Amino acid sequence: MILAPNFIRLTALSTALLVVSVNAFADETASKTGASSVTVMPYAAQYSYSDTSKSKLKLAGIYGYWGEDNQSLELEYDHFSNATASPIEKDFLGIYTNYKLPAKRIRVGYHQADVTNATSVKMALAGLEMDHYNTYGYKTYGAGLNYYLSQYTPPSVSSMTPKYQVHQLSPSINAYVSNPSAYEGYFNFILTDNLVYNTELVENKHFANDVNVAVEYARNKWLWTLTGSQGNAAYVVNGKGFVIQNDASLNTSTIGTGIKYQWTPQFAIKADYEKHHIQSLATSQTSSYDKVFVGASYLFD
Repeated sequence: MILAPNFIRLTALSTALLVVSVNAFADETASKTGASSVTVMPYAAQYSYSDTSKSKLKLAGIYGYWGEDNQSLELEYDHFSNATASPIEKDFLGIYTNYKLPAKRIRVGYHQADVTNATSVKMALAGLEMDHYNTYGYKTYGAGLNYYLSQYTPPSVSSMTPKYQVHQLSPSINAYVSNPSAYEGYFNFILTDNLVYNTELVENKHFANDVNVAVEYARNKWLWTLTGSQGNAAYVVNGKGFVIQNDASLNTSTIGTGIKYQWTPQFAIKADYEKHHIQSLATSQTSSYDKVFVGASYLFD
């Protein structure tokens, strides 16, 4: 395996896997337009590693959504801390979505992650998404194309290249399966292919991809989700811009499950579990980590 020198130095500087920002509510709220509404969701997560040299990480954050007429704004702030409760990473995200075009969404956003004594990231995104509705007014299928430009800046103590960029194009399709004449629930099948171009060589190549699949089932007040991914990409963006992988490793595969319960029309709770398999770019060593996430959201009409 051939590595560019800057990636090797980055691995030496990064003592823990840092996956930036976890979105758990945007997909459910960002499609709602009309009267003004505000949603707030505090959340927390814990990361546990099979590599005993890495300590557990804890994540705490808050997500906010504002929507009015044909536009919405999503904001998120969170931070990671280690076993000593010292913050080791802070990040901020903002995404603006416009719905003026019929059944379409135009998205622009910015995500910044500041990491203590390690590489920090600034990411800009732009995307277009669309949905198709049947005669009953229910969604039948959708498609989208999102572009992400990430700039990585190492700490001043590093002798690696001052800055480098990662370009990513993420086409996606999804299909809804339900009985329109007796609408009691639905399945939503989602496929996303993350096409990644690194300006620096990663494992002797510039191009890589990461395929994500998800199945959602909604019925009454419940929403169940199964997710999985397979790929060979480093520094990949997921979750429509909410998740940035900024450690020096390949996220080779992921499997996860989640559940959401709409307790009242205003209040909902959510819990997720994910298992990630990763491979170090510097040593080719494989390991894994588990992520447990909980959050609660409240809608202010």
